[in-house]
Amino acid sequence: MRVELDPEIDAAYIYLVEIGPGDVHRTYACDPQSVARFINLDFNASKWLIGIEVWECASKRLPPALLRDAQILGDEDVISPGSQCEAELETIR
Repeated sequence: MRVELDPEIDAAYIYLVEIGPGDVHRTYACDPQSVARFINLDFNASKWLIGIEVWECASKRLPPALLRDAQILGDEDVISPGSQCEAELETIR
């Protein structure tokens, strides 16, 4: 497991396994009201949960110990190789 953190948008991606291009088969968007922001679950073709995406609230919703060990992303990095909600996030802003 590894974690990437983008402090500029307070987003994190938790890799439960290594994820390559095309590995994410389905993204399930959790109800924003229930989780107080945007949390997405990424599944592969075998329906295994392979990643968790936390938008705009990572510092408030994830344990500090998890964030301490996170890889900090820069401007050139893109969070979540399987992300399907980046365009949705832009329309909400």
